[in-house]
Amino acid sequence: MSSSSLSDKKKVDEIIGEPVMGRLEFWKSHVKNKIIHMCKEFYKSTLQSCMKAIDPIIDDQACKMAQLVCNEVSEPANILF
Repeated sequence: MSSSSLSDKKKVDEIIGEPVMGRLEFWKSHVKNKIIHMCKEFYKSTLQSCMKAIDPIIDDQACKMAQLVCNEVSEPANILF
């Protein structure tokens, strides 16, 4: 490298406040950590949203079953002789 390119790099490093490669490595690490976090959270959030969607259906069916059982218990039995 020529001395002018070295001084230009030094100026760039001084303007940025840290070496460009250090910043690039930090960015790569940050992006990698974000991707790992997103992958871990994907299944967790998907399962939670699925359960939120299914809960009203399960509640409704449980109420209908309870009502059916109560109706059958409260009605007199039809005994055929």
